Order: sequence, then structure tokens, then C-alpha cells
Amino acid sequence: MTPGADEAAVRRLVQDKMGAAPIESLRKLPSADLYEVVLRGPQGPVIYYVDGNATLIIAGLVVDAKTGRNLTQERERKLNSIPWSTLPFDDAVTTVRGDGRRKIAVFSDRTVHSASASRRTWRSSTTSPCASFCIR
Repeated sequence: MTPGADEAAVRRLVQDKMGAAPIESLRKLPSADLYEVVLRGPQGPVIYYVDGNATLIIAGLVVDAKTGRNLTQERERKLNSIPWSTLPFDDAVTTVRGDGRRKIAVFSDRTVHSASASRRTWRSSTTSPCASFCIR
């Protein structure tokens, strides 16, 4: 590959080396000569990095040396987040405690007994609305 590879070269490299996993997103990191490539795996998004020349695929964490921020972890949180407004509240049991400034969503499988521990923890909170969703 030539120095300063473009997104198309990065996409080709990843598709050639990583196989059938679809590329969910590809973007150049603003603070480094790296591209972030997000593949959709069976367990959710997987983040890889490719150098600016499209010659290296890096699997692992990227940490900002100045601030100590784990950029990979921040991105994973964003990719795995679910907007509160998209939760199926029609199928949920909702309760508000206190002023409702904090929100908690409890997802439970009715065949698993650990959900009661989550409800006990929530009961001790005084300022959180709680929505419980039963997964069938």
C-alpha cells in the first residue's frame, strides 16, 4: 500500500484479512494516524485499528497518552449504548422514586432468579425511576 492510504484501501485490507464479518463503520481517528474499523461480530461490535498506510491491523486498546483516557472503551460504550427513548416501555413495569433524576432499566429473564437481587438493589435507591423488562 502507498503511504497515506485512503479509506478504500483500509476497507480492502480489512475485508481481505478479516473475512466475512461485515464492516459496520470506518473512520479516521483525529488525533493519530490510525483508522478505527468496527466489525459486527456474533457478540456485538468489535473494534480494530489500521495504521495510516493500511499495512497493520491492530487488535487491542488505544489509550490517549496525555489524558490516560481509554479511547477504545469509550467507543465500545457508545457503540453498545441503547437510547432510553427506544426501550419498549409499553411492555415494562415502571416505578418512579424521588424526583426521578436518575434512570434504571432492569432486563430480566423470568426463568433466572438473579433479577430479584437487582430489584432489591433498586429498592434501596430513593431518586431513581426503574423500568423492568421481561425477556421472553
